[in-house]
Parts: sequence; C-alpha cells; structure tokens
Amino acid sequence: MKVVRAAILSLAALGPLPDRCRRPLLRMVGFRVASDCGIRAGLRVSGNARVEIGAGAFINLDVSIQADAPVSIGRNVQLAPRVQLVTAGHELGGPHQRAGTDTSAAIVIGDGTWIAVGAIVLPGVTIGPGCVIGAGAVVLEDCAPNTLYAGIPARAIRELPAKAPAG
Repeated sequence: MKVVRAAILSLAALGPLPDRCRRPLLRMVGFRVASDCGIRAGLRVSGNARVEIGAGAFINLDVSIQADAPVSIGRNVQLAPRVQLVTAGHELGGPHQRAGTDTSAAIVIGDGTWIAVGAIVLPGVTIGPGCVIGAGAVVLEDCAPNTLYAGIPARAIRELPAKAPAG
C-alpha cells in the first residue's frame, strides 16, 4: 500500500497534470480536499497522517508537507512557492547523537492565512486565522490571529485588521 500511495502522490505532483486532476488523486490516498481548492505542481507529501485542505485554499508550486502528524490547512489559506510544513522532529540526544528520539506534532493553519514564499512551519504550531507569515520565516511557536509574523525565528511584527476594509 505504501508503494501505491507514493506512486499516486508522485503523479499528483507532476507539472503537466491539470490542477483539477490533483484533488481526486489526493483524495485517493486519504486527504480531505475541498472541491474548490487549487493545488499546483510539485506538491511533495511524506508521512501517513491525515491532511485536510479547506475550501478556497491555494497551494502554490513546490510546497512540501511532511505529515507524520495531522496537518490542517483552513479555508482560503494561501501557501506560496516552496513553503514547508514539517510535523516531525527529534528530542535532543546526548553528545554521541544529538538527533534523539523521533517526535511529531500536528500543524493547524487558520482560515484566511497567507504563508509567503519559502516559509517553514515546524511541529506543533497553530497559526491563527487571518495571519500573514513573511517570506523565509521559520515559525517555531503558535501565532495569534490577524497578526503579521516574520523573521528567524518568526516574531510578531504588527497586528492586522480583523475585518475587511469598507468599500
């Protein structure tokens, strides 16, 4: 079954495949994928945990999801090229091998969030709805709703409006 899953995920990542064909392939391997989300070429997925992609979400080129724990991508979330969602890590080991016991923790990305190019979200992080994660940021901790985060490690830069502008 692992070989079949890997083959289907590889097929879903192919560039020539129309975007509309990626959703059913991902559903075949157990993803919960909204019918109106967009998924571009190069999506790389490893691990066997549940992955959910909400309505109106858009996953751009060469996004990587390492799903050793569940990953939830909310409604209208935008993932820019080369975003990495990483659910696995290691406990700190002794001097003979610092990468100790394997660990994993879920990632949750709230509705309406935009994660810019090359950002990395690490295990156990919940990003509140309406956030913006700046290009190249490394998110180590939970992010409050409607806040712009940037840097390595990512830190809050400023609050964002919680309501759409009038007009």
